[in-house]
Amino acid sequence: SDGAGVLGLSFIYALLGVINGPLFPACSVLLRTVPVQGRSRASALVDAGGTLGGCLATALCPVLATWLSWRTLYYIMAALAAGSALVWLAVAGSASAAGEGSRT
Repeated sequence: SDGAGVLGLSFIYALLGVINGPLFPACSVLLRTVPVQGRSRASALVDAGGTLGGCLATALCPVLATWLSWRTLYYIMAALAAGSALVWLAVAGSASAAGEGSRT
């Protein structure tokens, strides 16, 4: 039924918002590994990447969902999100274990 689909999609969308909420505070962890003189550029790249990604997703996802089906696109996006999370864990974990960067 369409009602269950809308309710499920709304729940997932709200959950994504809750999960993405800590994104910008988490960037402060990323910035600790960047030398002081490069922190503003790194912060700008993170901010611009999020904005550009949102614009591209808004433009491309409807086309891809029509071409592939929304379920297939959903699984592709989930795989990309999980893959990027694993890369982040590996990179951030190795950087903090090595004690890189300065907290000043």
